[in-house]
Amino acid sequence: MVFIDPDPANPDSLTGPPPRVGRHVNGKLCFFPRLPGLNHKFVIADDTWRESCLDQNPPQARCSVTRRGSPFFVGPDPDGWAVFKRNGKWARRHIHTAWPGFSTTPLAMSHPPAPQGNIDP
Repeated sequence: MVFIDPDPANPDSLTGPPPRVGRHVNGKLCFFPRLPGLNHKFVIADDTWRESCLDQNPPQARCSVTRRGSPFFVGPDPDGWAVFKRNGKWARRHIHTAWPGFSTTPLAMSHPPAPQGNIDP
């Protein structure tokens, strides 16, 4: 069983406890085969930046965090697949196709149309 908590307890604050995992995921959970650096890791479809920072007005406070090591870091990644460790924590790795203009879209604004590889079915 995998438990993933997508949002901080208070999405408007960076002072409270951070989310356990902090990713918005959906779809099937897929485990990697035994490969160097990927043993016991898994992937799930991930749309965290869009759901937390672009689709919400106002965006969540964690959308302003740019330090990758912060537990509140989201990262301006287009929809794709998040890699998770065996314990269910985000491995800070994201796999996605290119989405021109996505990472430069201002917070709480409509993003450019999704290219074929990123369209949410």
